Amino acid sequence: MDGTPAAVGGRRRWRETRRAGAGRGRGTVLAAVAEAMRVALPLFGTELSPRFCFAAEVLIVTQDRPDGVETRPRERLVLEGLGWPDRLRRLAERRVDVLLCGGFPRIFRAQAEALGIRVEVGLGGEAERVLEAFRRNALHEVTIGGRPRGCRRTERRRGAVARAGRPGTGGSAAF
Repeated sequence: MDGTPAAVGGRRRWRETRRAGAGRGRGTVLAAVAEAMRVALPLFGTELSPRFCFAAEVLIVTQDRPDGVETRPRERLVLEGLGWPDRLRRLAERRVDVLLCGGFPRIFRAQAEALGIRVEVGLGGEAERVLEAFRRNALHEVTIGGRPRGCRRTERRRGAVARAGRPGTGGSAAF
């Protein structure tokens, strides 16, 4: 593995290959073949949406090659008016592997992972810049200040003191 996003998170399927001259059942090898990786970026204009739940549309990019070159057209998926289960189901129907976003509620993270979607939170900036950082395996360059946040309702329950990350209050500034 070379550490590129396609090598790190791409789906794998098994293919049976046979060596030349080997009889049936002998010399059969199962080989892993990396399939295309699909990356979703919730949009707010041309920037990454601060929270997945507020994004009206999602940009889906397919990476076929380990060097990150796109050979398939980009897809825009409209999510406006959909609730959480439907949003995640639509991404799963499009076979999205990775969701890059600013904020994502912790209570829905297990559901996303069960659908095969890895969620990367705490990101911000221009969507193209975030995508390029992901391709270079350098998401730390587009991480927004502080720690990744969940949805607003979860943050409100903890209170302002906990969000500040003060010791002994249940909040943590380091992850």
